[in-house]
Amino acid sequence: MGQPVDSELLGRAREGDQDAIGNLLRHCRPYLSILASRKLDPIMSARLSGSDVVQQTYLEAIRDFDKFRGHSIEEFAAWLNGILTHNVQEATQVHIVAQKRSVYREQSRDDSNAAGEGHHQISINQSSPSSRAMRGERAIALANAMAILPENQFEVVRLRYIEGWSLADIARRTGQSDSAVASLIKRGLQKLRVSLRAMKGESNV
Repeated sequence: MGQPVDSELLGRAREGDQDAIGNLLRHCRPYLSILASRKLDPIMSARLSGSDVVQQTYLEAIRDFDKFRGHSIEEFAAWLNGILTHNVQEATQVHIVAQKRSVYREQSRDDSNAAGEGHHQISINQSSPSSRAMRGERAIALANAMAILPENQFEVVRLRYIEGWSLADIARRTGQSDSAVASLIKRGLQKLRVSLRAMKGESNV
């Protein structure tokens, strides 16, 4: 029985294999994308793309990999989380404080209200069980499985099971009926189960 691919990559990367470092970070990229979507204020997203934060984190992790002192995927995920969190904080400082210009003024009152509701929802779920589940090796596997989903299924599954939104809130966000959202979630979860089973089988080869 072999080790999961990400644990194997981490071992090779710690031995100085540069290709393994790059492959490991590519393997973790969907995980970083989900973290960025959680940490970025929805209104800040009008100015700063989550993919920009992920790319910056990716490059810094490559540059500073020799500073990583952990030995497990859980420690590596926490290290990446720390880099990404720092980058989000710095970006917020630049865009809101240093420039002394609030991005909140760029949206209409209705948009601001809607975004404010989303921000509140995200904030209260930062320490939720679903948030705590997005850590370590299982979280990386989940993120990779979710990355395979069609965009509409990815978004509703993310909002429902990672952010903890209700069906009604997701329906308002996406402009769909509750039943349409429930159907998307059901199909997304079915594909997730298939993908996770396949990944588990590959790791046991």
